Amino acid sequence: MIGLKSALATFFSERAEWRRQEAMEHPEDAGISRNAEGLEALAEWVQGLDDADPRLRQLAAHDCWDEGLDVFAAEEEGGREAGLYRFSTADETPDHFLDAFVQACIQDDLANDKRPFSDV
Repeated sequence: MIGLKSALATFFSERAEWRRQEAMEHPEDAGISRNAEGLEALAEWVQGLDDADPRLRQLAAHDCWDEGLDVFAAEEEGGREAGLYRFSTADETPDHFLDAFVQACIQDDLANDKRPFSDV
């Protein structure tokens, strides 16, 4: 799970950097800055998770992490959850967020499994 934790932390850090750039473009929107700060703190928090954390095991069981490339990629619902973390309030806890984030990523994976294959 160490690789998954690292990939997940990198995902949150990279998302935080992108949100910091957005915050510079939209300084009137405090939610974007709050989201960036929250995601950066979340990245550090994820590194400290126990390897046996069931949420890590749930993510590993679904198509959210490319172990070979050591890359975590959230899709539509997972990406939306990440963009909302602490956007409205700085009070959201990492535990509460990660629960919702994992469920969103699983929802994305299950939705992808139902999409028909297209070679277009």
